[in-house]
Amino acid sequence: MDLREYEHVKFALADILRSVANHSDPHDNKWHDRLRETFARLADDRFNLAFIGRFSRGKSSLMNALIGVDRLPVGIVPLTSVITTVSYGSKDQAVLRFAESMLSQEIPIGALAEFVTQERNPGNVKRIKVAEVQIRAEILRRGFFFVDTPGLGSAIQANTLTTEAFLPEADAFLLVTSFESPLSEEEVRFLRDVSSSARRIFVVLNKQDTVSPQERDEVVLFVQRQLQTVFADEIPRVFPVSARDGLQAKQANNAPLLAESGLSALEEQLRAFLLNEKAVEFLRRTCDRLENILRDAQPAAKEGLSQRLAEVRRHIETRPAGARFQCETRGDRDEPLPPLQQSRPCEICVAINDRLWDFMSRLPQRLIADAGARQQFTKNRGLCSHHAWQFEAMASDYGVCMAYSELLARLAAWFRAEAAAAAQKQGIPEMIPARVHALLPVNGSCVLCEVHARAEAEALAALASRFVQNEQEAFASLSAICLPHFPKLATMANDARLTLRLMEHQAKLFGRLSEDMQRHVLKFDALRRGFESQEEENAGKRAVTLLAGLRNVRPA
Repeated sequence: MDLREYEHVKFALADILRSVANHSDPHDNKWHDRLRETFARLADDRFNLAFIGRFSRGKSSLMNALIGVDRLPVGIVPLTSVITTVSYGSKDQAVLRFAESMLSQEIPIGALAEFVTQERNPGNVKRIKVAEVQIRAEILRRGFFFVDTPGLGSAIQANTLTTEAFLPEADAFLLVTSFESPLSEEEVRFLRDVSSSARRIFVVLNKQDTVSPQERDEVVLFVQRQLQTVFADEIPRVFPVSARDGLQAKQANNAPLLAESGLSALEEQLRAFLLNEKAVEFLRRTCDRLENILRDAQPAAKEGLSQRLAEVRRHIETRPAGARFQCETRGDRDEPLPPLQQSRPCEICVAINDRLWDFMSRLPQRLIADAGARQQFTKNRGLCSHHAWQFEAMASDYGVCMAYSELLARLAAWFRAEAAAAAQKQGIPEMIPARVHALLPVNGSCVLCEVHARAEAEALAALASRFVQNEQEAFASLSAICLPHFPKLATMANDARLTLRLMEHQAKLFGRLSEDMQRHVLKFDALRRGFESQEEENAGKRAVTLLAGLRNVRPA
């Protein structure tokens, strides 16, 4: 089981809970409160990883390396008693939550120093309870929740109190020290304080790039001996890391440099802890809660659900002897899900829509000012039914009347003549339905259909050309392709290997969107919509767009 599968098990449990809710008494408030509480536990599940350390140890640099993007400002001295969290968000920003208030304020991440430093916010006079940094990073989307506590060794007593107050919320601690001055007195004191908490502690020695291999081994051995004085035999593992090299390796997709930086070993252990300890126990407790709920549920709600729950539990529990849940495969981690920009609407649809909009915005005035254009418009029998409504929405009543009046006059004359001919023959000719149908614009006569066809062909050709010029860059910038346009793109590519890669790309995007939709449903059921990301909030609309294309772009 990897992190993705773990999340899907949660979705399966939520679906069972939803089935119970659909068969329950709508007037039983206590029962529904019980269901909602369980929904909330599923929706709120996250892994709180508290980063602890003195200032200048490189905590922010290490967080940047773990999330794989250089977003968090480094070098900030957070001397005020403000907890800073790092979680997933649809756009990079910071959200300030104020003490004793429901108000919040969104600010650019670069402006964080204005609110969390002693210089700009002395003694936390601005009454900030927490600064939430939201960043688009897959490791955060999968449940990790980084917490940067005020630095150890601060002269401000409130900092110590703030850190101590948060410690019970942490699932694990990541102590960041460095090769420059490993394990200060304050850091050793912290380790003693949490050594009896039964929570996992990871010790990171940052800045290994500043020492030689021999010096690195000596410092690691020194730290391990120090840890033995606190933990006896079961000492936390020490991770020598270069956050700087790790970030560079991720940005350059350099696997050997990533391994040398020590970051991949740390990530592997963090994921393993999440899956093998916290996640499994969380799923077990949730199954227990659901069993208790089913035991008390109405008979109609129990039908088939107990068996479904038993199947989910067997999936969690039945593993080969000694086996452990696995982290993502190497391929999953080396080729992350596409970034948010690739979840934008189908770029072929966008190109067509832009061309249509540009042409249609000029068409009403052209028909008003140019008699020849009106004559051609009438000869072409106007616009197809789809584009006629788009034209009506953009043009004024005056413009619609100028465009269509001559066409309506010609149609009136046609119907009058046909009616007169039918009267002479004392019957309605059998061909009248077909003759009336022939009055509609045919393929190629609607000018906007022509614009649509040209724009579509040019967009497909341009995209195919991008793959020929530089396939890697083309995929890096590729949007999701809507279902109506995907067969046309595959035909244009005319390459089995490229088509297979396009299908894998689509699978990732559609799978990601499906997860966003399921998260939206879960948070809706849990009354947690205020905690949705923008992707989750707009998941339904994006799904319809990918299945059917943009609203105004009818498949040709």
